[in-house]
Amino acid sequence: MDLNVNELTSSSLLNDNSKTLVADMKKSNEMHLKFDDADAEKKSSASSESVIMMSMVRGYQLSQALYVAQFYVRRTLD
Repeated sequence: MDLNVNELTSSSLLNDNSKTLVADMKKSNEMHLKFDDADAEKKSSASSESVIMMSMVRGYQLSQALYVAQFYVRRTLD
């Protein structure tokens, strides 16, 4: 399989962006753990942020999967 420069760049950028999202998710989880259990408002806020971050990561992973599937479908049809 031969890839042109744009395809390699796109794959590399997708991988870098995925790593960034995972790192952000880990930071969000760490913040969630640091909050005092007695402070319900902060804990609720951190929990909501964690849920939003997980949704973003899952959505991004889905977009990566669709990008790869589209790439292989195009290659198959050519």
